[in-house]
Amino acid sequence: MQEKRMSCEIRTDQECEISGIPADIWAEAVFVTPEEEIAIEINTDQAPLISIALGPHVSWKGTVADLKLLLQGRAS
Repeated sequence: MQEKRMSCEIRTDQECEISGIPADIWAEAVFVTPEEEIAIEINTDQAPLISIALGPHVSWKGTVADLKLLLQGRAS
């Protein structure tokens, strides 16, 4: 039996939590607001890749290290 590569959790402010969702290669969380759809995907097929999409036209994809650099640049 293959060891699972990652597990997923989702928590909300309404005391709702789902944990232990298994995923072998990828997982995606989609959040829909009245104005926008926000999708976050993690793919572990090779080195972990993170994709973030805001609607159909704005997206970003990179490694964990790329995201850390992006966030550090925005924070300072």
